Amino acid sequence: MLDRPELIEAFLLSKLAARKYEVFALVLLSKRNRLIEYVEAARGTLDITTIYSREIVRIALSRNASGVIFAHNHPSNDSSPSDADVNMTRRLRDALGHVDIRVIDHLVFGKTVTSFAMRGLLRT
Repeated sequence: MLDRPELIEAFLLSKLAARKYEVFALVLLSKRNRLIEYVEAARGTLDITTIYSREIVRIALSRNASGVIFAHNHPSNDSSPSDADVNMTRRLRDALGHVDIRVIDHLVFGKTVTSFAMRGLLRT
């Protein structure tokens, strides 16, 4: 069960750390924050992945998720979120908010892990 932040990080690290290209993944959660499914929603290149809000909303709704954690890797090993990462996260948060799905966090994996929630980047 992925019921603590360190377990979620370890799980996602095992999925994303060795990738040589960017992967954008979703951890879909129930109303009680229980794992429904891990979904790799998009695969990109060395430094970019195209994410479509419509597709992310479709995936979350099809699994009946109440919450979601976004995760993606930076093959450069720099886990600092880019401006594009921040803007995309806000766009996805707003789209999911319209259908009552909350964004709990967005984790960026590189040499270290950066949490949007811990940095206050999920606020409006």
